[in-house]
Amino acid sequence: MNSEATKPSQPSPLTPQEYKLLMQLAEGSTRTQVAKSWDSSVSRVNLLMRGVEKKLGARTTEHAVAIAIRSGWL
Repeated sequence: MNSEATKPSQPSPLTPQEYKLLMQLAEGSTRTQVAKSWDSSVSRVNLLMRGVEKKLGARTTEHAVAIAIRSGWL
């Protein structure tokens, strides 16, 4: 989602896995779909997403995606 014209306002605090999760959610995947595509559990995806929300100071998944987009990370 990040175009070359959009420069990140600051370095992303996200790990590659967290970035991949947010990208998949931003593209419309559900947590269940992400878990299946990773051959993982929904609980693991939920745990990872809670960490992302905490890192970004987000209240919801949608808020975390919005923060990442506004920051130029997605």
